[in-house]
Amino acid sequence: MRKVLALALAVVVAGACTGDARPPIGRPSPEPEPERPNVLLVVTDDMRVDGLQAMPETVDWLMDGGRAYTNAYATTPLCCPSRASIFTGLYAHNHGVLKNKDSHDLDTDRTIQAYLQEAGYRTAISGKYLNSWSVEEDPPYFDRWASYSGRYFGKPFNINGRAVETDDYSTYHIGKRALGFLRGFERNDEDPWFLYVATVAPHTPFTIPRQYRGADVPIMGRRILDLPDPVPRERNVSDKPDIRGREFALEKPRKLQRKQWRLLLPVDDIMRRLRTGLRRMGEERDTLVIFTSDQGLLQGEHGLYAKRLPYTESIQVPMLLRWPGHIDQSRESRLVANIDIAPTIAELAGIDAEMDGRSMLATVTREELFIEQLDNWRVGLPDWRSIRTEEFQYVEYYDPDGELMDREYYDLTNDPFQLTNLFGDLDPDNDPDVEPLEQLIEAYSECSGDLCFSRP
Repeated sequence: MRKVLALALAVVVAGACTGDARPPIGRPSPEPEPERPNVLLVVTDDMRVDGLQAMPETVDWLMDGGRAYTNAYATTPLCCPSRASIFTGLYAHNHGVLKNKDSHDLDTDRTIQAYLQEAGYRTAISGKYLNSWSVEEDPPYFDRWASYSGRYFGKPFNINGRAVETDDYSTYHIGKRALGFLRGFERNDEDPWFLYVATVAPHTPFTIPRQYRGADVPIMGRRILDLPDPVPRERNVSDKPDIRGREFALEKPRKLQRKQWRLLLPVDDIMRRLRTGLRRMGEERDTLVIFTSDQGLLQGEHGLYAKRLPYTESIQVPMLLRWPGHIDQSRESRLVANIDIAPTIAELAGIDAEMDGRSMLATVTREELFIEQLDNWRVGLPDWRSIRTEEFQYVEYYDPDGELMDREYYDLTNDPFQLTNLFGDLDPDNDPDVEPLEQLIEAYSECSGDLCFSRP
């Protein structure tokens, strides 16, 4: 436990012995400083929400014992831009990281690790930092680090400024380093800490450790996790924009899903070890734990195997929070996003910083969420911007010159699987009024700060 708690108790006892346990009459009692939690942030790679079926330890710890947000999304469903949004609480159009090769465009002075370090937190990272960040480069604003660029075997780690080769399976190595950082924090327990743990799992290539290659997955049913049944096969996608790769059928992805879930079993192992480590150190009740992914992945839905696209399976992410005694056990359907992670941490750490997102613990909720993906034409996919609410999703697609080329609109209340694009079903009578939707897209595409949360 924190040494400061023991020190505070000693002061109280000493005051009682001298008859000075309370402040003199007329002098106001000093306001107690708000409790600042340790922060453990775990981020997986390309993990769909249904991957939680393969993670019973994580579900037991964080979903059954904490808060789950069932409408959580990545505001840019691509690895590096999304991770930049997690670090900064900013939209991609504000932090400038639009593609995976843009990692050095990030202003690291505006990251949550920079703010926390300045506020007296000890900071550490174990695992993937940012795409295209060389292993020779140290990740800024981390006091300790074991960072690397990805893959399951054969990639060196930068361990506190030194390149280290390892034969370990990367997920387990990341967990081992993370536990080492926790033990280091415990040896100097006066200040809170921030630990960022990022696995490459369940990203391709599907390199499954030997003990799980034949594992029976999923372990839990979808209903237990409040997940809808799998999307029915969409035999006709003529209502949708012509996007490269729409010939991908659903039968093959079932095999890919099993591979992804087997890759998540080692992640569940390290989550169990982190939980055990926190408990043994007496830090579990003092620690805010957040679990999420950088984005999801389409695995045959709408004939696609891809991220970078606005459909639910690509943009939706798990979002689990736990801080015993401070965050109640619940499941919330409010719209939240990766840009809300940094503001949530900042609020609880007493940090004031301008961000586009808002704390997930705030009572006020957003009416709609803006989602964007630019520089997509580099990989043969269109750029797009979207508005998502609990009731509908509207998408605009743009050609390489930025001109509008197509639209989609889904009534999520009556069509949760996005099977019928009302702009493409050849029935003009059910088309929504497009003018206010265009105005919303235009306003959000340039938003910053408060205007990214409440309707511009």
